[in-house]
Amino acid sequence: MKAEAGEAWCGCDKVWSPAVSRWRAARGAPRLVLVALLVLAGYQLLHSCKPSDPYIVQIVGEKNVTNEEYYQSIMPLYTYSTLPATLVTGMLFELAGYRPALVVEGAMLVLGTVLTIVARPPFAAQMLRAAEVFLSFNFAAGFIVNCAMFVVLPEEYYQVASSLNSVMMMLAHLFDSFGAQGLVAFLPNYTSLLYFTLVFAVGCVVILFVGFFTGALPKPKEGVKLEPVAFAKHMWHAFKLHYTKLPVVRWSTFYTVVLALHTLMNKSWKSLISELADGDTTNNGAISGCMYAAAVLCLLLLMWIGDKRMSQTAVAETVMCATPFATAGMFFLIGVLPEVWEVSLVLIAYNALAELVLVVAAVMLAKTMTKSEEQARHATSVKEAPSPVVPVETQALLDFEPESESNTNNKRASDMLANAAAEATEMPKHGADDHITAHQAHMVSFCLVFMVNNCMSVVIQDIFMFTVGEHCFNLDVVWWFFVYVGIAVALGVVAISTAVGFGFARCYACLKRSRGAGAGSVQQASV
Repeated sequence: MKAEAGEAWCGCDKVWSPAVSRWRAARGAPRLVLVALLVLAGYQLLHSCKPSDPYIVQIVGEKNVTNEEYYQSIMPLYTYSTLPATLVTGMLFELAGYRPALVVEGAMLVLGTVLTIVARPPFAAQMLRAAEVFLSFNFAAGFIVNCAMFVVLPEEYYQVASSLNSVMMMLAHLFDSFGAQGLVAFLPNYTSLLYFTLVFAVGCVVILFVGFFTGALPKPKEGVKLEPVAFAKHMWHAFKLHYTKLPVVRWSTFYTVVLALHTLMNKSWKSLISELADGDTTNNGAISGCMYAAAVLCLLLLMWIGDKRMSQTAVAETVMCATPFATAGMFFLIGVLPEVWEVSLVLIAYNALAELVLVVAAVMLAKTMTKSEEQARHATSVKEAPSPVVPVETQALLDFEPESESNTNNKRASDMLANAAAEATEMPKHGADDHITAHQAHMVSFCLVFMVNNCMSVVIQDIFMFTVGEHCFNLDVVWWFFVYVGIAVALGVVAISTAVGFGFARCYACLKRSRGAGAGSVQQASV
């Protein structure tokens, strides 16, 4: 029984070696879940550790590249490449599975770091531009690992897994903030920090292959590979399946806007501190470290709450409706407070809250996606289920049983409603040559929705930067935070409005159902 549970938890049908099979059977599903969770968390930790990032300006300066040249012609390539890199990684996840996508993420980090190390004059600028293109794949690593966790782990572990994924990224940023500062004192130059980044990048690839070969990260079920046209049709169906469900659209909108605001804030707070402190940025490392430390503590608390199996739906609804107004208040305080230490305290509180909200939104989005796919498969199975074989004697009795006109009308109406619901959620029919298993459908849907949401977040950031930049309104960085206030308040109004609308819809449905049940019981009594 344990062996069957060990195979069922991830939906695998791969033929394992006898040693691995015994290892899996001896430990059972829960420990396998823990091992897979730790491998993916270790991958995220090593992938996110980049001690060279806080000193990238000094590093490129050692390669005879000026600060102005780096910010005007090299770093923008990272921003421009983020959107296509995210699309490429997401489509690879959908076409080939989570394992190749994770390998590509790690390989791109290794290549980008190597190019940065070997960049030398007179081709240093060109090599650094190529490195930025490779490193732009790092943007997708956060949601790719999240999607891999959702694919591999059972649904009851989503909260813990997503929280742990964020904790690993925060711990890596903590090391970048404090560890790099300590390393610099013992290194001959800033470029030496790149070798530490390279070691971590190679380590994340190594731990990934260890997970592959030990069975901790199993290969999901595979059908025969789809032709491009069939795959495109399936992807379009998956897109319609989820983005026509109001709960998925609601959580997707919330996740996308919060992610865009959080990313924009992380880009702009350093400029605000510099403006308040008259160019003195010596405390930025300490501020950044405190922000990440507070986020880690709050995320660990969220993991504990999730592990206690507390009801998360009501909490998540409260988070969706209340946190936009809380963040709007924090943005307003950041914009009006005159002292650096006051702004720093608000930044620490905001960062912890934003990281919590993003985890909750990701988990609720994954759960609503899983529910919508289960409903679609259930409707399809009910519609395509064969009619039960009725004995001749029983059928003869049924043929002679009198039936009232009202019962006939009710049966006809219920049949029409059932057929319409089944057609609305019908999965595309594939032949034996292009069969898609249920596990693959989950994998495609997870990555598709998170990829679209992250791409929309990038689009929102680009629109914002263009609007407040020198090409449009040319606003001062302080006014950026007041724009954030308006966006957050609008998000809160939408969240509350949709929550009230869903509440009225549920009440109306319950009332209608109770009236129908009462009418049915009265009709049966009269018959």
